[in-house]
Amino acid sequence: MRYKLLTILALALQWAQAEEDFRTWNYFNDTELGEGRLLEYDDAYPLEDLKKEMQLTEDRLQWLQGKGQSGDFVRIVKLTLKVPPQPKEPGGKPDPKAEPELKDFTYPLPYFSDADQAYVLDWDWLRDRQPFFDNCLQVVLGEERALRKTRGEPDPRYDLIYLRDGSRKRGVVQNTAFALHAEYGRFEVPRNRLAAIQFGDGKGGYDLLVGVNNNRLSGMLDLPADAGVGAAANQLTFENDAGQQEAFRKEKVARIIFRVRSDELDGLGGTDSVLVRLGNGDAFDAKVSGGEFKISSRSIPAGDVTQIDIVDGRASFSMKNGGKENGNFAEEDLPVELDLGTRFNLYWSHLAQVFCEPGHRPAGTIVQATEPRAMTLNFERDEPGVLRTVSRTSALAGVLHAGDRIVSIDGRLPDFKSKDDSYELALEALFVDKTRPYFILGVQRGGRTFVVTLMRQEG
Repeated sequence: MRYKLLTILALALQWAQAEEDFRTWNYFNDTELGEGRLLEYDDAYPLEDLKKEMQLTEDRLQWLQGKGQSGDFVRIVKLTLKVPPQPKEPGGKPDPKAEPELKDFTYPLPYFSDADQAYVLDWDWLRDRQPFFDNCLQVVLGEERALRKTRGEPDPRYDLIYLRDGSRKRGVVQNTAFALHAEYGRFEVPRNRLAAIQFGDGKGGYDLLVGVNNNRLSGMLDLPADAGVGAAANQLTFENDAGQQEAFRKEKVARIIFRVRSDELDGLGGTDSVLVRLGNGDAFDAKVSGGEFKISSRSIPAGDVTQIDIVDGRASFSMKNGGKENGNFAEEDLPVELDLGTRFNLYWSHLAQVFCEPGHRPAGTIVQATEPRAMTLNFERDEPGVLRTVSRTSALAGVLHAGDRIVSIDGRLPDFKSKDDSYELALEALFVDKTRPYFILGVQRGGRTFVVTLMRQEG
């Protein structure tokens, strides 16, 4: 059976907008205006232009002033209205088979009922926020982050803190930075650039920082002292629901799910950044020093490169012109400036791959296949998202196990209750419609969550 077409927007938010439907609109006095489709809202439309489009008497202008209109600009709504067919002759009846005529009209926002005005403002708010919704990481470590989804609700005011004793706290984390001792260096990551922290199991397992851009950094975590917010060293400090400050030793904390902040993606995802993948599975966006890679006695502009693979200690460059370049890095320590806001020197032997194409950001283990059959999964019938079997001939054999739970697809919650679950739809988008070069699974195994990127292999 051919699966339904999946677009990235369909996976991102079910309530995202397509073309507006026709609906009944009402004047401010609840008189019915007719059926119309919303085209545009503009909160700074020139008043002179509006006067050219509709008749505005002095009384009407004074009325608008009483509704908040002032100056040379006005808030307007543009609609496509269904205009009923008119009789061909005076006094006659319209043709009952005639279709309504579609005409565009412009009205001041106060012309509409309170309910219609709220509808317009909600539509406009969501339209402005949609690019952010499409890009922000909404599900991390298998759990939804607190996110403001409508105009009428306030921004979320809490992070989720899970303790090792199984209890959960709601509050706003006060620690301003987290210091990571990684295999490749020590550095700090600002709190406001983090989506989640997964603390190690206390038995030698590494801690994991997950950035708001889905960057993943592992190592041993320290919590620096911060007198400005009253945080002692290695104490997680947060303000609880009652406005009181609480603190726990980091060893007592299992994980933190940070709320979505409206400005958390500002300055991230620029065209001058590349994705650096390390041999231990860590990956992060970073700027290339000087905008070029120094290989042996020459330099290669980063903008000319699609991908770099480290093979037997040598760098193999895939060029945008289709060519190949090979060589050794000219420097042992590569200057790295993470988009998340920290700098350090990276010894080249830690490198595994570098992806230079903007927006090409696979995460975790990468699994490639040439056809959907090689990535087909069987799920438990009564447990949505839980794997029943993974074939030994599957490209995912050894990566996923029976009992694993798929908890996210491209940073969104999967919908396994629909007739065609979203994993199947993602395969459709990957292999048949080819609207996506890859998709990222969040997988929960026991008490930990990891990610796997499923990628189409050409040829």
